[in-house]
Amino acid sequence: MSKKLLTEELILDKMDEKGIAAPGEIDVSEMQKIVLEYYDAEIKHDWGYANMYFCTQSTADGYELYMATENESSPYFDQDIYYYESDWFEKLPDCIRDGMTIHVDEYAMDEYGYEDAITEVYEDWWNDQKEEVENDFIEDGYDWPQED
Repeated sequence: MSKKLLTEELILDKMDEKGIAAPGEIDVSEMQKIVLEYYDAEIKHDWGYANMYFCTQSTADGYELYMATENESSPYFDQDIYYYESDWFEKLPDCIRDGMTIHVDEYAMDEYGYEDAITEVYEDWWNDQKEEVENDFIEDGYDWPQED
């Protein structure tokens, strides 16, 4: 009886069949749609109830501060306020994975940090899907080639 050999190409072909696009082959808005649905999270722009708020505030002397907080009316300044926008969305991936309702200022969705956070979650999701496809092949009797 001949063995069924498992290859990376076989796994990627199966993922293509399932309509699972590799991270470099899909735009951020599509990635966002997929991960929000998968993790049952929501991103909204109107004010109202949310589990997490990503918004900006201006200081009295005209500086922009970036806020990522669970309580927009009384954030913890040492944990929730960012002087630079580069770290502002570091909490977003976990918020999505936790299935939260998330408020994001609409204009902020074009920021690199936002796009990086969405891409991070999508890449993790994609890797999980790839592992699942691999495990399905193994359950069906496929084996990785043996190294000599």
